[in-house]
Amino acid sequence: MKSATKYYTWFSKNAEKVAIIIILIVAALLRLWRLWDVPFMHDEFSALFRVGYESFTQLIREGVTPDAHPAGTQVLLHYLVAIAGTQAFWLKLPFALMGIGTVWLVYQIGKQLFHETAGLISASLIATMQYFVFYSQIARPYSSGLFFVLLAVFFGIRVINNQTKSIGFESVGFGISLVLASMMHYFAMMMAGFIFISFFFLANRDNKKKLIYTGLLSILLYLPNLGIFFRQLSAGGIGDWLGKPSPDFVTQFLLYTFHFSAVFIITILIVFVLALNYRDFGRKPKLNYSLNLILWFALSLGIGWAYSILRTPVIQFSTLYFSFPFLILGVSGFTRQLKPQYNVLIVIILVSMGAYTLINERHHYITMYEQGYDQIALKFDKNQDTYKEDITQVAVGGSVRMLDFYQQKQQNTGVILFNKNNSSTELSLLVDSCQTRYFAIGWTDYSLFNWIETVRNKYTKVVEQQNWFNSGYYLFEREEVEGEKPFLDARYLVEDKKQTGIIRFTEKDEYGLLWESAVDSTFHSDDGIIVAGYLIKALSEIKDLSVVLEIKVSGVSEPVMWRSGTLDGRIIKEGETFTMIVVHHLDAGPAIPPNSKLRTYVWNKAKASFEVTERWVYVKNQDPWLFGLYGRLK
Repeated sequence: MKSATKYYTWFSKNAEKVAIIIILIVAALLRLWRLWDVPFMHDEFSALFRVGYESFTQLIREGVTPDAHPAGTQVLLHYLVAIAGTQAFWLKLPFALMGIGTVWLVYQIGKQLFHETAGLISASLIATMQYFVFYSQIARPYSSGLFFVLLAVFFGIRVINNQTKSIGFESVGFGISLVLASMMHYFAMMMAGFIFISFFFLANRDNKKKLIYTGLLSILLYLPNLGIFFRQLSAGGIGDWLGKPSPDFVTQFLLYTFHFSAVFIITILIVFVLALNYRDFGRKPKLNYSLNLILWFALSLGIGWAYSILRTPVIQFSTLYFSFPFLILGVSGFTRQLKPQYNVLIVIILVSMGAYTLINERHHYITMYEQGYDQIALKFDKNQDTYKEDITQVAVGGSVRMLDFYQQKQQNTGVILFNKNNSSTELSLLVDSCQTRYFAIGWTDYSLFNWIETVRNKYTKVVEQQNWFNSGYYLFEREEVEGEKPFLDARYLVEDKKQTGIIRFTEKDEYGLLWESAVDSTFHSDDGIIVAGYLIKALSEIKDLSVVLEIKVSGVSEPVMWRSGTLDGRIIKEGETFTMIVVHHLDAGPAIPPNSKLRTYVWNKAKASFEVTERWVYVKNQDPWLFGLYGRLK
């Protein structure tokens, strides 16, 4: 009995330490688990290929200024690569450690502003949410930016609560943290501004003076970065590929952060309802702190949204990374201080449910650890062993150098690499001349599906197909007997074939072979890609020809969506038979209005003579794994 009482007394005194240790252990395991197996992503490659310059000046001029981010992370990577090379573990480790440090800082901030319960609830969520685990495992400015934003808040609280008039360690730490946050990411810089202004108004007269000196120190330290800031600002944003936010952006963001999991969401709601401080709900000063923290998130969201609508799109899930912890902290501030043993129980429930849904519902350790660049190289390596010389292997992506990184690591030979931004004509010519029985093609960076369709028109049998985040792989086999072109997960809308020609075009025909269908009855909710293909025989030389895919609303002249497949400068000789393809990714364009029509037709710009012998139109399902790191996995 005495022994049980002794342990209970010890546990009561040390429950807070036990709780935060549990959280930190879970946070570390989730972020460091086989970190050496986490492959580089596109953005990491982009940064890695902008280091290793001969001088610091060259690094800033060529490695930092052309990018859309401040210098901090790029400078850090420059020296990490110089020390450790391009080993993923050593380059990712500092960011993972800062991600773990972020969890501890969230706990400390919640504890200082409110109480242990608020800090532990917030830290439990930050420790296990995929949003924070994911960005702690990539060598980009998110984990580091958030770490210094939170460190600034940690020091700022101490500054405004300090009763001494002298400028101490907290003030210097506050100023340096603001600068370091600003050097990591521009949304982190914006948060640094919110933090400084808020603390300035919350501080008493003596602490306001200290904050003025701290602000001057921060400005002085940041001055060398102003040139980079203004040059990058004048360049605009990233609107060439990022679209404006959709009306359900916030809803999708919140669902993503809570793992699209009803179980996780209900668990969190139950914890908050049970811990809510009903008696002192509106009591100051804690109410002011909660509202301030929530306001930081709202301002970050609002400014990013407005800039994206009025100037150029910048807002995405990642840009809210530096403010979302404050929404969690602000809401947690409405809870009451619970008994130590209840705090431990809540922590165990939250981290268990968070880790369970991360692993089993979000499948993080599959989607994150198996990605296109490395998996394509592994597939190609296996194919070389299996098919020897009887296979052609091609990879398509946003950068040949990125594609080649893991091909070199696997020591793959004979792989042909294409940049997705270039014409697919070279691939078409390669396929036409290829004599191997098998043809493998891997793609990354949201490459258009016409690359795949180009191969499939000669290699009609799908032997193997697999998708990863924003990437995929197909292994095709050439059928000995020419026949239909079956495809996985495809729903054919049109299949026309006639040896004597479906239709003949002459120099008098500019448009023809129109096919149209009501969108409402054509597309299903899980459709991802629409493909239209034409097999054409030239009756004269052809220099300019297009096949068109468009969506139009009745009575409106301009189409909602318009895509064309062209010859890409290729000149077709008389008597030659060739294929033309046009593809549209349904998630890549504007929302399709109701009562619109899908149309495809041939546009004979050069008024050439030819006949169309085959035409096919099909819709392919969208694989949720392609967007699995951010979207719902069905």
